[in-house]
Amino acid sequence: MELRWRALRTSDLHSWSHLLESIEEVDRRGENFGLEDLAVQLAACTGPDSSGDSFAAFHADRLVAYGVIRPRGGHGSRGGHGGEHAVVDGGVAPDLRRQGLGRAVVGWFEQWAAARAAAAGHSVTLHSRVSDRNPAHALTVLERGFEPECWFTDLERDLPADISQDPISRNPKSSHAVSRDSVWTGKIISYSSDLAEPARVVWNDAFSSSPGNPQHTADSWHRATSAPSFRPESSFLARDASGAVVGVLLADHYPTDTERTGVREAWITGVGSRRSARGTGVVDALLTHAGRAHAEQGYQRAALSVRSDDPAPQLDVYEQAGFRRAHVWAGYARTFSAS
Repeated sequence: MELRWRALRTSDLHSWSHLLESIEEVDRRGENFGLEDLAVQLAACTGPDSSGDSFAAFHADRLVAYGVIRPRGGHGSRGGHGGEHAVVDGGVAPDLRRQGLGRAVVGWFEQWAAARAAAAGHSVTLHSRVSDRNPAHALTVLERGFEPECWFTDLERDLPADISQDPISRNPKSSHAVSRDSVWTGKIISYSSDLAEPARVVWNDAFSSSPGNPQHTADSWHRATSAPSFRPESSFLARDASGAVVGVLLADHYPTDTERTGVREAWITGVGSRRSARGTGVVDALLTHAGRAHAEQGYQRAALSVRSDDPAPQLDVYEQAGFRRAHVWAGYARTFSAS
């Protein structure tokens, strides 16, 4: 089969969308992106401030495989890896699998990382998420020297049309939230750009030890909270008695996902609290408040992903908030040295 390889272009967005749709039909990863969402992803690979890149294979005029590399924060020793970090993602048309295309995409990732490390003079670590619904993908990355580093568990909860019927969110409407399991009492407010900087600081503090989440700069935080999918009215901040922001919950919505599944879902990009506020019920209160608000906003389901260092993590706080396990991804990493 004769293939033509080149970088992805904005003119390829429709073809990329069709390829991802065919992959979703087989793998059922729960990922459906619209053209605007893909444009944002592509910009993260090819923007002027990015060290990322993209790669695509065409058979005649058909896009049959792709790979994208997106930088993930700056330098440091987060997660046991120093140097530079990047997230890689790729896919192959289901009817053309087992013909070496997946290995070719991973091989391109390797060449990119080796060249980047040599040029930059520091190590480059690639991070890849692999669905438990595609074991062949896991075998490919393991064969190429990637090693497991973490797991991501996708969780879901159904949201009732009648919020009074939801045992989790039955508390009276209030701008205040009291955790069921702690003494924390504070105010929950909708996300506001006026509080973007304290929200960013809390996010970075909450996920400072997690290599699965980037340390946001002011610019990257602005991009994340101005993306087409971001929903400020569905995102919330927790403030303590002094008015300081101590917790944050960000939510996105993907209309294309609703079109293809028939379910209107609020995707919780992340929820966390300052480390000094852990154990006080902030996250529990945010999840409870968000569940009630998302239902009132017409969402039928809420979902999120939890990173852990254990394939069987403790998820009590999420299960108490009504979430159930739906999907597991394994996170793999490989580091390329500068020499």
